[in-house]
Amino acid sequence: MEGSVFCFGPVSAPWRFEGGAPARTLFHVVVEGSAWLSVPGCEPRRLNAGDVVLVPRGGTHCMGSEPLGPAVPLGEAVSRDQGPFARFDIGGSGASSYLICGSFVVDGMSWHPLLRSLPDLVIVNAGSGRWLQPTLASMERYLDGHEPGAALITARLSEVLFVQTLATWLSQENPTDGWLRSLRDPQIARAIALMHAEPARGWTAERLGRAVGMSRSAFFGRFKALVDQTPAKYLTDWRMTLAARAFVTDRAPVGEVCERVGYASVPSFTKAFRKHHGQTPAAYRRAHA
Repeated sequence: MEGSVFCFGPVSAPWRFEGGAPARTLFHVVVEGSAWLSVPGCEPRRLNAGDVVLVPRGGTHCMGSEPLGPAVPLGEAVSRDQGPFARFDIGGSGASSYLICGSFVVDGMSWHPLLRSLPDLVIVNAGSGRWLQPTLASMERYLDGHEPGAALITARLSEVLFVQTLATWLSQENPTDGWLRSLRDPQIARAIALMHAEPARGWTAERLGRAVGMSRSAFFGRFKALVDQTPAKYLTDWRMTLAARAFVTDRAPVGEVCERVGYASVPSFTKAFRKHHGQTPAAYRRAHA
């Protein structure tokens, strides 16, 4: 993950801008005042001081002092006259708000189960997570750009903000998705963590159950009920996800990937990969070059 702050500063009503960047995860923080967030197909939502918004897949959205109205592109709503970060240059003489806006490039948004399961909008309030407020306060300190290392420190703080926002959201939500729901069960969550940490290990329901202090039958039944997959199917899906990522991002050879994800032979790995992705490893690599 690589984070960055794009712009910050006060905005005075009336103001309204439009954002969106499909290749990135975007974030907005209402530090002071209030704002309206509008997403196509949904009712506008009022944001208050301390609200942090993640747009995980960078979809088109608008923010403004009113729920509806004309909007300018975010890039036209800022000025880069001074400092490492753009400042807002939009609005009139009405009520004032203070915003911070930025983005993340996240390796995993399309393949990691947690990130893939996120809704189009994640909204939390800094007051609901004890770690969020200090992070935002530190970020504000460096936004004027006068402190040594301001750009680098702010980028790292934005990455911390991303993780803290997700953690706060997960603690508040009651997810219906099987994978997210399973994280609330300590033993099943631990089993998933073991498979993620050591995908090449010869995990079976019995071994996983023993590792988390459960009998095979109890573990198998609870895992399937929560995740809506058997442990073996989940492990295979995770291995094939990692294999596909290795072919595209690492350009790793088939034999190396086969060993990484726990297959004893290239033919058995190739068969499993083709069944999962509908293509041989070579064809998949060419298609995603």
